[in-house]
Amino acid sequence: MKTSAKSIVAELKKKFKENTDDSIKLASDSTGIEGYVSTGSIIIDELLGTNGYPSRRVCEIYGNEGCGKTTMAILSMIDAQKKGLTPMIIDAESTFTEDYARALGLDTNDVIRIQPESAENATEMINTTLSKHTGVFVVLDSIPALVPKPVMESVMGSYNVGTRAKLISDFMFKVQNIISKQENCYLLCINQMRDVIGVSYGDSKITPGGTAKDYVYSVRLRLTKSLVIKDENQKPIGHTINVSVKKNIIGLTGKSAKIDLYYGKGFETIKELSELAVIREVITTKGGGSYIHGDVKIEGRGKEPLYQYVKSNFKSIKEQVFTVKK
Repeated sequence: MKTSAKSIVAELKKKFKENTDDSIKLASDSTGIEGYVSTGSIIIDELLGTNGYPSRRVCEIYGNEGCGKTTMAILSMIDAQKKGLTPMIIDAESTFTEDYARALGLDTNDVIRIQPESAENATEMINTTLSKHTGVFVVLDSIPALVPKPVMESVMGSYNVGTRAKLISDFMFKVQNIISKQENCYLLCINQMRDVIGVSYGDSKITPGGTAKDYVYSVRLRLTKSLVIKDENQKPIGHTINVSVKKNIIGLTGKSAKIDLYYGKGFETIKELSELAVIREVITTKGGGSYIHGDVKIEGRGKEPLYQYVKSNFKSIKEQVFTVKK
């Protein structure tokens, strides 16, 4: 005869009284993912197989400079505001611009911006916020910009190998323990890429902060800047980014896509939804570049009439697209 799960839980609670009731319980009583915050792109949300970054988790976006990491984070902060969360950005790089954020649609009057004095200062503020408050979406921009106190106080050029990696490793495991118990909280980390000297085969890129942090992340997205998008006057108005899902514990890993990111606007939601609608055959193609939605033939040929039609019927088409997904 086996021992029931309930009796084991009761025994453990009695013996380990220092543990909270929330730490020892049946799996059926556990609070899972309460919600998601969008990545800012319908296509990227689709790659993750969810509606974005999951609650009670630590996630990461990384890539080369100028590929759109901070813009993506701001777009997620906008979605967090729409869902009643409080956005908070640790602006270690001192690059957060209110005018640009407002142009994207962020209400900066309801955003906490912190410029930390050191890496220890930043990590302690994040831990304090997440341990004492619920409904917070925290962006750490960025891990390479966090400078530990020993490095700040040392002489220029002195040997400080591993100082940041050890601090980040300790912080990640601690903050994961905190955030997993907090209602509707998120931590999105931004990271960069560095070259590994002496690598002849395989990927020669790594992210600063050591390797232990990668075990904590629930989602890792790698961004790579591709083609520059120009208007009719050859003025750059955006660029294409290659997005790869490097880790995803809530969906499939290994998926990738190419997405257009426009300066001061973000992602083209209408364009992305149109592409998904065609992929899922909510809207079907016909010879000569025309499209059909159910019994309705979309007037005109090419992508522009399609985008206009989707814009006019956005809500209904979005419901159909994600109904097909389920």
